[in-house]
Amino acid sequence: MRVALSFIRGCGLALVGCVFVVPLALLFVASLHAPGSVPVPGDLWPASPGTRAYQAVFAHVPMAGAMLNSLVLVGLFVPTAIVAGSLGGLGIRLMSPAWQLACVTLLVGAASVPYAAIWLPRFMAFQALGFGGSWVPLWAPALMGGHPLLVLLFYLAARGIPMSQLEAARLESAGWLRIWWRVALPQMRPAVAAAALLATAWCWSSFTEPLLYLHSERSQTAPLMLHALELLGASNWSVLMAASMLLAAPVVLILLIVPFSLNRSVGG
Repeated sequence: MRVALSFIRGCGLALVGCVFVVPLALLFVASLHAPGSVPVPGDLWPASPGTRAYQAVFAHVPMAGAMLNSLVLVGLFVPTAIVAGSLGGLGIRLMSPAWQLACVTLLVGAASVPYAAIWLPRFMAFQALGFGGSWVPLWAPALMGGHPLLVLLFYLAARGIPMSQLEAARLESAGWLRIWWRVALPQMRPAVAAAALLATAWCWSSFTEPLLYLHSERSQTAPLMLHALELLGASNWSVLMAASMLLAAPVVLILLIVPFSLNRSVGG
Protein backbone atom coordinates (compact mmCIF):
# COMPACT_ATOMS: atom_id res chain seq x y z
CA MET A 1 0.00 0.00 0.00
CA ARG A 2 2.81 2.39 0.88
CA VAL A 3 4.57 1.64 -2.42
CA ALA A 4 1.37 2.37 -4.34
CA LEU A 5 0.86 5.67 -2.51
CA SER A 6 4.48 6.66 -3.19
CA PHE A 7 4.02 5.82 -6.88
CA ILE A 8 0.81 7.86 -7.10
CA ARG A 9 2.44 10.78 -5.33
CA GLY A 10 5.44 10.60 -7.65
CA CYS A 11 3.20 10.57 -10.72
CA GLY A 12 1.24 13.52 -9.37
CA LEU A 13 4.39 15.53 -8.74
CA ALA A 14 5.71 14.65 -12.20
CA LEU A 15 2.42 15.80 -13.77
CA VAL A 16 2.53 19.09 -11.87
CA GLY A 17 6.17 19.53 -12.89
CA CYS A 18 5.32 19.01 -16.56
CA VAL A 19 2.65 21.70 -16.36
CA PHE A 20 5.31 24.21 -15.36
CA VAL A 21 8.06 22.86 -17.63
CA VAL A 22 6.05 23.07 -20.87
CA PRO A 23 5.88 26.92 -20.96
CA LEU A 24 9.61 27.10 -20.21
CA ALA A 25 10.35 24.63 -23.00
CA LEU A 26 8.24 26.64 -25.44
CA LEU A 27 10.05 29.79 -24.37
CA PHE A 28 13.41 28.17 -25.05
CA VAL A 29 12.34 26.89 -28.47
CA ALA A 30 11.01 30.34 -29.40
CA SER A 31 14.35 31.90 -28.48
CA LEU A 32 16.10 29.71 -31.08
CA HIS A 33 14.36 31.45 -34.01
CA ALA A 34 16.39 33.88 -36.07
CA PRO A 35 16.09 37.58 -35.14
CA GLY A 36 13.80 39.51 -37.47
CA SER A 37 11.51 36.57 -38.21
CA VAL A 38 7.81 37.18 -37.79
CA PRO A 39 6.05 34.60 -35.58
CA VAL A 40 3.79 32.18 -37.48
CA PRO A 41 1.02 30.37 -35.56
CA GLY A 42 1.89 26.68 -35.18
CA ASP A 43 5.51 27.16 -36.28
CA LEU A 44 7.22 25.96 -33.11
CA TRP A 45 10.59 24.56 -34.15
CA PRO A 46 12.72 26.92 -36.29
CA ALA A 47 14.10 25.80 -39.64
CA SER A 48 17.62 26.81 -38.61
CA PRO A 49 17.82 27.03 -34.81
CA GLY A 50 20.61 29.06 -33.30
CA THR A 51 21.67 31.45 -30.57
CA ARG A 52 21.65 34.62 -32.67
CA ALA A 53 18.69 35.96 -30.70
CA TYR A 54 20.72 35.78 -27.50
CA GLN A 55 23.51 37.75 -29.12
CA ALA A 56 20.99 40.32 -30.36
CA VAL A 57 19.72 40.86 -26.80
CA PHE A 58 23.05 42.34 -25.74
CA ALA A 59 23.34 44.27 -29.02
CA HIS A 60 19.96 46.01 -28.66
CA VAL A 61 20.06 46.89 -24.95
CA PRO A 62 22.73 46.97 -22.19
CA MET A 63 21.43 43.68 -20.75
CA ALA A 64 24.77 42.62 -19.21
CA GLY A 65 24.94 45.68 -16.97
CA ALA A 66 21.23 45.42 -16.14
CA MET A 67 21.55 41.77 -15.09
CA LEU A 68 24.56 42.67 -12.96
CA ASN A 69 22.50 45.40 -11.30
CA SER A 70 19.71 42.90 -10.64
CA LEU A 71 22.17 40.41 -9.14
CA VAL A 72 23.64 43.06 -6.85
CA LEU A 73 20.16 44.15 -5.78
CA VAL A 74 19.17 40.54 -5.04
CA GLY A 75 22.41 40.11 -3.09
CA LEU A 76 21.46 43.09 -0.91
CA PHE A 77 17.75 42.36 -0.64
CA VAL A 78 17.63 38.64 0.17
CA PRO A 79 20.06 38.48 3.16
CA THR A 80 18.47 41.58 4.68
CA ALA A 81 14.98 40.15 4.25
CA ILE A 82 16.00 36.84 5.83
CA VAL A 83 17.61 38.52 8.83
CA ALA A 84 14.73 40.95 9.38
CA GLY A 85 12.03 38.35 8.71
CA SER A 86 13.52 35.71 10.98
CA LEU A 87 14.05 38.22 13.79
CA GLY A 88 10.47 39.39 13.37
CA GLY A 89 9.11 35.85 13.37
CA LEU A 90 11.05 34.96 16.51
CA GLY A 91 9.95 38.18 18.18
CA ILE A 92 6.30 37.39 17.56
CA ARG A 93 6.88 33.87 18.90
CA LEU A 94 8.10 35.34 22.19
CA MET A 95 4.98 37.46 22.67
CA SER A 96 1.92 36.50 24.65
CA PRO A 97 -0.80 34.55 22.76
CA ALA A 98 -3.00 37.65 22.51
CA TRP A 99 -0.22 39.71 20.95
CA GLN A 100 0.72 36.84 18.65
CA LEU A 101 -2.84 36.76 17.34
CA ALA A 102 -2.81 40.53 16.85
CA CYS A 103 0.50 40.43 14.96
CA VAL A 104 -0.61 37.55 12.73
CA THR A 105 -3.84 39.40 11.94
CA LEU A 106 -1.81 42.50 11.09
CA LEU A 107 0.53 40.52 8.82
CA VAL A 108 -2.35 38.88 6.97
CA GLY A 109 -4.05 42.26 6.60
CA ALA A 110 -0.86 43.87 5.29
CA ALA A 111 -0.38 41.06 2.79
CA SER A 112 -4.00 41.52 1.61
CA VAL A 113 -3.59 45.20 0.73
CA PRO A 114 -3.45 45.63 -3.08
CA TYR A 115 0.10 46.48 -4.00
CA ALA A 116 -0.98 49.25 -6.37
CA ALA A 117 -2.60 51.04 -3.43
CA ILE A 118 0.78 51.82 -1.82
CA TRP A 119 2.74 52.86 -4.92
CA LEU A 120 1.90 56.56 -4.75
CA PRO A 121 2.38 57.03 -0.95
CA ARG A 122 5.70 55.17 -1.07
CA PHE A 123 6.86 57.16 -4.08
CA MET A 124 6.03 60.48 -2.45
CA ALA A 125 7.68 59.42 0.82
CA PHE A 126 10.95 58.36 -0.82
CA GLN A 127 10.97 61.44 -3.03
CA ALA A 128 10.54 63.64 0.06
CA LEU A 129 13.43 61.82 1.76
CA GLY A 130 15.66 62.41 -1.26
CA PHE A 131 16.01 58.75 -2.27
CA GLY A 132 14.42 59.11 -5.70
CA GLY A 133 16.64 57.71 -8.44
CA SER A 134 18.51 55.37 -6.06
CA TRP A 135 18.24 51.72 -5.07
CA VAL A 136 17.14 52.56 -1.52
CA PRO A 137 13.37 52.31 -2.28
CA LEU A 138 13.95 48.91 -3.89
CA TRP A 139 15.96 47.64 -0.89
CA ALA A 140 13.88 49.22 1.89
CA PRO A 141 11.15 46.52 2.00
CA ALA A 142 13.84 44.02 3.01
CA LEU A 143 14.23 45.91 6.29
CA MET A 144 10.66 44.83 7.10
CA GLY A 145 11.23 41.20 6.17
CA GLY A 146 10.74 41.58 2.42
CA HIS A 147 7.02 40.78 2.57
CA PRO A 148 4.47 40.19 5.35
CA LEU A 149 4.08 36.58 4.23
CA LEU A 150 7.80 35.95 4.80
CA VAL A 151 7.53 37.21 8.37
CA LEU A 152 4.50 34.97 8.84
CA LEU A 153 6.48 32.04 7.41
CA PHE A 154 9.27 32.60 9.92
CA TYR A 155 6.76 32.92 12.75
CA LEU A 156 5.23 29.56 11.84
CA ALA A 157 8.73 28.06 11.78
CA ALA A 158 9.56 29.63 15.15
CA ARG A 159 6.43 28.10 16.68
CA GLY A 160 8.07 24.71 16.24
CA ILE A 161 10.88 25.69 18.61
CA PRO A 162 10.10 24.60 22.19
CA MET A 163 9.95 27.50 24.61
CA SER A 164 12.01 25.41 27.02
CA GLN A 165 15.00 25.75 24.69
CA LEU A 166 14.69 29.51 24.53
CA GLU A 167 14.20 29.79 28.28
CA ALA A 168 17.18 27.51 28.94
CA ALA A 169 19.34 29.71 26.72
CA ARG A 170 18.20 32.78 28.65
CA LEU A 171 19.10 31.07 31.93
CA GLU A 172 22.59 30.60 30.51
CA SER A 173 22.76 34.41 30.14
CA ALA A 174 22.55 34.30 26.35
CA GLY A 175 21.29 37.49 24.69
CA TRP A 176 18.39 37.46 22.27
CA LEU A 177 20.62 37.98 19.24
CA ARG A 178 22.75 35.01 20.27
CA ILE A 179 19.63 32.92 20.85
CA TRP A 180 18.37 33.89 17.40
CA TRP A 181 21.69 32.97 15.77
CA ARG A 182 22.62 29.85 17.73
CA VAL A 183 19.26 28.36 18.73
CA ALA A 184 16.40 29.63 16.56
CA LEU A 185 17.92 30.13 13.11
CA PRO A 186 19.44 26.61 12.78
CA GLN A 187 15.98 25.16 13.47
CA MET A 188 14.38 27.40 10.84
CA ARG A 189 16.58 26.29 7.94
CA PRO A 190 13.70 25.05 5.76
CA ALA A 191 11.93 28.39 6.27
CA VAL A 192 15.16 30.22 5.45
CA ALA A 193 15.51 28.28 2.18
CA ALA A 194 11.89 28.88 1.21
CA ALA A 195 12.08 32.57 2.13
CA ALA A 196 15.30 32.98 0.16
CA LEU A 197 13.64 31.49 -2.91
CA LEU A 198 10.55 33.68 -2.63
CA ALA A 199 12.53 36.85 -1.89
CA THR A 200 14.86 36.17 -4.82
CA ALA A 201 11.95 35.61 -7.20
CA TRP A 202 10.17 38.79 -6.05
CA CYS A 203 13.26 40.98 -6.19
CA TRP A 204 14.61 39.55 -9.46
CA SER A 205 11.30 39.98 -11.30
CA SER A 206 10.39 43.36 -9.80
CA PHE A 207 9.38 45.80 -12.54
CA THR A 208 7.21 48.55 -11.07
CA GLU A 209 9.67 49.77 -8.42
CA PRO A 210 12.65 50.10 -10.80
CA LEU A 211 10.37 51.81 -13.31
CA LEU A 212 9.27 54.35 -10.68
CA TYR A 213 12.60 55.07 -9.03
CA LEU A 214 15.48 54.33 -11.43
CA HIS A 215 15.98 57.09 -13.95
CA SER A 216 19.57 56.47 -15.08
CA GLU A 217 20.17 53.75 -17.68
CA ARG A 218 23.29 52.61 -15.81
CA SER A 219 21.26 51.79 -12.70
CA GLN A 220 18.34 50.03 -14.39
CA THR A 221 17.58 46.36 -13.83
CA ALA A 222 16.99 43.43 -16.16
CA PRO A 223 13.14 43.57 -16.18
CA LEU A 224 13.34 47.15 -17.49
CA MET A 225 15.60 46.00 -20.34
CA LEU A 226 13.08 43.26 -21.09
CA HIS A 227 10.39 45.92 -21.39
CA ALA A 228 12.64 47.91 -23.75
CA LEU A 229 12.98 44.87 -26.00
CA GLU A 230 9.20 44.43 -26.01
CA LEU A 231 8.90 47.87 -27.59
CA LEU A 232 10.92 46.74 -30.63
CA GLY A 233 7.87 45.04 -32.15
CA ALA A 234 6.84 41.59 -33.36
CA SER A 235 9.75 41.25 -35.78
CA ASN A 236 12.09 40.88 -32.79
CA TRP A 237 9.92 38.46 -30.84
CA SER A 238 12.69 35.82 -30.74
CA VAL A 239 15.01 38.39 -29.16
CA LEU A 240 12.36 39.10 -26.54
CA MET A 241 11.99 35.35 -25.88
CA ALA A 242 15.77 35.01 -25.54
CA ALA A 243 15.85 37.83 -22.99
CA SER A 244 12.95 36.23 -21.12
CA MET A 245 14.89 32.96 -21.03
CA LEU A 246 17.92 34.75 -19.60
CA LEU A 247 15.78 36.18 -16.81
CA ALA A 248 14.04 32.88 -16.12
CA ALA A 249 17.22 30.79 -16.00
CA PRO A 250 18.52 31.96 -12.58
CA VAL A 251 15.16 31.36 -10.90
CA VAL A 252 14.89 27.91 -12.50
CA LEU A 253 18.40 27.10 -11.27
CA ILE A 254 17.44 28.10 -7.74
CA LEU A 255 14.27 25.99 -8.00
CA LEU A 256 16.45 22.99 -8.82
CA ILE A 257 18.81 23.63 -5.89
CA VAL A 258 16.38 24.56 -3.11
CA PRO A 259 14.57 21.16 -2.86
CA PHE A 260 17.89 19.40 -2.17
CA SER A 261 18.73 22.04 0.42
CA LEU A 262 15.36 21.52 2.07
CA ASN A 263 15.82 17.76 2.11
CA ARG A 264 19.21 18.09 3.77
CA SER A 265 17.81 20.56 6.30
CA VAL A 266 14.89 18.32 7.21
CA GLY A 267 17.00 15.20 7.16
CA GLY A 268 19.68 16.81 9.30
